[in-house]
Amino acid sequence: MAQFYGEIGFADTVETAPGVWEDVIIEKKFRGDVPRNSARSSSGDNVIPDPSQGSRVRLVGTKYAFANARKMRYIRFEGELWTIENIEIARPRLEIGMGEIYDGPTAPTPDAP
Repeated sequence: MAQFYGEIGFADTVETAPGVWEDVIIEKKFRGDVPRNSARSSSGDNVIPDPSQGSRVRLVGTKYAFANARKMRYIRFEGELWTIENIEIARPRLEIGMGEIYDGPTAPTPDAP
């Protein structure tokens, strides 16, 4: 079974201006394993098929992860950001199912000197 070490993006919705709400993302690193690694593509109405994952990652849960599981937005897997399609909470682990490529807000990157 393959091992996983990577980031999960968590979103906090904050009011940035009166009546304007945005997701502010922070990333946390996690360890786990990959019990299922698969990919699929669906063309639907598109000329170019949309890539998506059928993969699952089983993480070692932390207090923060269990308290904020519903705030998880994306997972960095094999060099790409993927949406988190579902989360199964099975203490002491979280099992995450991935969906399509994530294109929403991400955590700010530190400025390079």
